[in-house]
Amino acid sequence: MLKTYFNLQFELNTESKVGYEPTWKDKVERWYQLDETSLLLCEAISNWQKNDLLKPFERIIYLAQGASNLADADFASSSTASPAKFVYTLPNISPSVFIQLLNWSGPVVCFSPVDLEKSLKFSFNLAETQAVKTQQSTFILYTNPSLNEQGYRVVYGAFVTG
Repeated sequence: MLKTYFNLQFELNTESKVGYEPTWKDKVERWYQLDETSLLLCEAISNWQKNDLLKPFERIIYLAQGASNLADADFASSSTASPAKFVYTLPNISPSVFIQLLNWSGPVVCFSPVDLEKSLKFSFNLAETQAVKTQQSTFILYTNPSLNEQGYRVVYGAFVTG
């Protein structure tokens, strides 16, 4: 029987963060090179940690609709090809950054869904099955890189616990 289903939401206007140093900067290598999606994920997790909203978990499922498409487009349109910009076109970079922040050393499953709704249903079913079988919790983290109506990027988190 499923015991806990807990939702989190975090919004950020990344343009307002220009020139600032985050409180978590010592936990993430080269934080100043982060693309907007990675910055958003770290800000969300830091905020949830500060407010004691993160629950214990044994695995992470990360869904990023469009994966690194924003960083890819920025890199392709840039007149300066640089490794600092290229690195964020790699789809494993965003999860590696929030894993540093969480000091995580467990399983992470990453998806770049075409259909976020179907992928979320699949992820919740997978997490619920694991919760029933093993009594272990899964942290599902998902984001859509497009802006909402207020011009903010949004990241969501949910916990499924057995």
